[in-house]
Amino acid sequence: MRSGSHLFLVFLQWFHPLYLYDKKNHFKTQKFVVEKTLPELYDLVTRYKPDIIWSDGDWEAPDTYWNSTGFLAWLYNDSPVKVLLNNIHKIISEDYN
Repeated sequence: MRSGSHLFLVFLQWFHPLYLYDKKNHFKTQKFVVEKTLPELYDLVTRYKPDIIWSDGDWEAPDTYWNSTGFLAWLYNDSPVKVLLNNIHKIISEDYN
């Protein structure tokens, strides 16, 4: 990505087998988050260094399922970039309801 680039990430993949597994377990498991979503998100930030990340919706699962606070801690403390975030599962903003 070039400077000034933005990233819109859709976390939820309604019919992904790992998401369905977690849903079946009432989101007490985090296989989808740990094995797919977070590794992809860390890779995108590290590789492409976006200026903005816009993420929409927590939908069926709470922010604790998505590990939003853990990602935000990494982003602000250890990531190679500083980005503007909006609506990372309602932790940052309530403006997109």
